Amino acid sequence: MIKRSGTHYPRAYFDTVAAFVQQVTKQVPSELVVSQDTSRSCMTPLKLYFIDEHEARISLLGVLRFDPERMAGHGALPLQPGRYPVPEGMYRYLVQVITQRLAWNQHSDHGFATEWLTHGLWDTLACRIENSNQLTDYTPSFSDSAFPYLARVTFNGQPYRFQILGRQHDYLVGRPFREYHVDSGNLPDTFPGREWLAENSVLNHRLMFMSDCAYLLPELCVDQPAPWFEPESMTPPEQACQMLAQVVGLSSYLSDDQPGALATSERATRSSILPALGGAAVVAGLAVLTVIMCL
Repeated sequence: MIKRSGTHYPRAYFDTVAAFVQQVTKQVPSELVVSQDTSRSCMTPLKLYFIDEHEARISLLGVLRFDPERMAGHGALPLQPGRYPVPEGMYRYLVQVITQRLAWNQHSDHGFATEWLTHGLWDTLACRIENSNQLTDYTPSFSDSAFPYLARVTFNGQPYRFQILGRQHDYLVGRPFREYHVDSGNLPDTFPGREWLAENSVLNHRLMFMSDCAYLLPELCVDQPAPWFEPESMTPPEQACQMLAQVVGLSSYLSDDQPGALATSERATRSSILPALGGAAVVAGLAVLTVIMCL
């Protein structure tokens, strides 16, 4: 688990949930595949997904459909059709993203399963930066082990929950857990795009922070207060594991990949859940089987 100076992360909690995430995503990505997307409009001409060592697509980690012209230019993700090695640190980053969003699931706009199946993991890896002067999608570098992390972002004394994805120039890049409306006058002068956003707001100078977008944030607005990481503010670990297990079952069932990949995914899920974390893993494993049987 990430150790950050001055933070109040409950290390045992995150280590426990992260260990379970690693168990149910035991198909460690072997390669990234980028191909032409013939199922969507020309606005997203390419799709990117993971395959394992058996050439099966890993359905839990989803598919990213994207326009290469909007992707950030630092090279974290390949932008041309082909097969590529998985960027160093990317799998660690994915495990942390999943773990943290499970931890604060009750503070998000949607339940974890709904959000996952609607947006998938890729909305974290390819978020549009709303307060940037360029129309680009942000993708993290994966090489900085300090990210991602959960944090409080405060504007004029009002707190909001964010997942901090990385850094761009002098700012942190964060994604809110739910839709927030913020008076433009509450934003600090150092908030990028403050004047432009206020002038173009259609909500009487109340700015809408959208949960599927990212924002450049002044670092002084970001901290991690201890009460936000106490047990009552976190999803119970057994519940977090059960939610993930449900998503594993649903994502495998709804996979649009070849039948062999679906069977491989389900076999890997069933074989890895039971030994994961004792009682929590048993509950989660039963949830997977229940979901699949009911669909």
